[in-house]
Amino acid sequence: MRPPMKPKVFRPAALLTVIVAGALAACATQQQRISKTEDDLAAAGFVVKPANSEKRQDMLARLPPNKILQRVHGDNVHYVYADPTVCKCLYVGTQEAYSKFKQ
Repeated sequence: MRPPMKPKVFRPAALLTVIVAGALAACATQQQRISKTEDDLAAAGFVVKPANSEKRQDMLARLPPNKILQRVHGDNVHYVYADPTVCKCLYVGTQEAYSKFKQ
């Protein structure tokens, strides 16, 4: 005969460890994704603009993080990517650079 099975005990500490480990892995992955995107933007011709002035810091704070936005000023179209976490900078590109990035 088999010995009787022991009831499973819920261990909150073990569950918490798994959740924390998963969250840490996701953070590293997010930073890696951001770095990869920024490498691709630079390779496509986007220019890095550090948020080293009050105007750029304000823009960095106003823009949604890690998204490419189209900006139109008269006949000029350019694209802006704000990174407030990894490089604390803006990437600015032309229509040509954006097209290269999308490829």
